[in-house]
Amino acid sequence: MAPTKKKTSSKAKASNNSNNSGKTDGAKKVDATPMEYLLGYHLLSCNNDTNNNNNNNNNNNNNPNDWMKPQPTSKLLPQSQTPPLVAIYFASQTDPACRDFTPLLNRLYQAGVKLKKQQQQSNTKSNSPQKGGSSVLQVIYQGNETTFDDFQGALRQVDPAWLALPIDGKPAQQRKQALAKEFHVKELPALVIVCGATGQVISLTGVSQVRDAAAATATNDDKNTADSAYQTLLQTWLATEPQPAERVWDEIKRLEASETYTMRGFVVSLVRNTMVGFLLTLAMQYITQQLRKSS
Repeated sequence: MAPTKKKTSSKAKASNNSNNSGKTDGAKKVDATPMEYLLGYHLLSCNNDTNNNNNNNNNNNNNPNDWMKPQPTSKLLPQSQTPPLVAIYFASQTDPACRDFTPLLNRLYQAGVKLKKQQQQSNTKSNSPQKGGSSVLQVIYQGNETTFDDFQGALRQVDPAWLALPIDGKPAQQRKQALAKEFHVKELPALVIVCGATGQVISLTGVSQVRDAAAATATNDDKNTADSAYQTLLQTWLATEPQPAERVWDEIKRLEASETYTMRGFVVSLVRNTMVGFLLTLAMQYITQQLRKSS
C-alpha cells in the first residue's frame, strides 16, 4: 500500500504546484502552455464588430454582447501563433492617466504590425519560415474598471486586435491580484512585457519606455520617421533576454539605489565644495584687509 499512497501524493503535489502561481482559472493542466499558465485558460477578444457580425450571420437572436464571452486562450492565442512579445496592460479607462496612455499603446501596436511586415518581407526573400501573428506584439488588457459597462466600454476604445482578461468572478479577481503582485504593479497605468514563448519578463517599466518613445516622436511630422522610435523600442525588447520577474525587479531596485547614492554623493560634494569656497573667500577678504592696513 505504501507505493500506491506515494504515487497518489505525487500526483496531488503536481496538481498543487500547477496552481501555486495564483493565476486561478479552474483546474490547471500539466501540459499548459506558457501563456495559459500565465494568463489562464480563457481570454476575451476586443474585436467586437467582427464577433457581432458573425453572431448575426449565425443567429439573429444572439445577444449583441456575445463577443464578451470568454474564449479558450489556445484559440485566441495559440502557441504556434504567439508573437515574440506579449504586453500585459494594467489600466482603467475611467482613469485620466490611462486614457492618455492607451492611444500611445495603440500606436505602438501598429508599429509592431509594420515591423512584422518588414520581417515577413525579409523572410520571404531568404525563404525563412514565418511565425507569430500580424504583429510582433500582442497586447493583453487587464482591466481595473469597477463595473461591467465601464469594462465593455474600455474594450471598445482599444485596438480590435488586442485581447483582454475577464474581470467577472472570483477566479478572475484572484488572477488579477496575483499578476499585479508578481509584476509589482503599484499604480495605473502599468505595462509589463513578457516573452511570448516562455512567459518570462522582458520589462516591468513599459509605460515609461513607451512615453519616452512618444516624446521622441512628438516633434516629428513625418509619420514613418516618427514610428521608427516605437519600432526601435520594440527591437530593444526583442533583443532583451527574458528573465524571471523577481530578477528584473531586483535590477530595477539596484539601479534606483545606485541613482539615489549618486545623487546623495553629488549633494554632499556640492555642499562641501560650497563651504570650502565660502571659507576661502573669507580668508581672501581677511588677507586683503590686513594688506591694506599694513600699507
